[in-house]
Amino acid sequence: MDRDGVGGLTGPTGPDQSTARTPRLTAYAPPVHVLVCQECRDFSDERATGWRGYRIDDSDENGPELAFYCPRCAEREFGRLEHVEEDVTAESGE
Repeated sequence: MDRDGVGGLTGPTGPDQSTARTPRLTAYAPPVHVLVCQECRDFSDERATGWRGYRIDDSDENGPELAFYCPRCAEREFGRLEHVEEDVTAESGE
């Protein structure tokens, strides 16, 4: 035993910490936000491909809001989009 009565090496702060338990590191997972369809109340996945958002002014109390529509309801309510841009994230390799 050393002079501190601890059966390990001592340093400037006390016993050697090499055998001390270290906290486990956990991977950080950012929160996933989903959209809820204004019409059918369906939920989007994390990418929300094909979903559309529109500014609505239905409520005078809260001011303008955003309403989201799933692809099926958006086409039924607002018609088919004439031009849909390609998914740029697929081209960038993400």
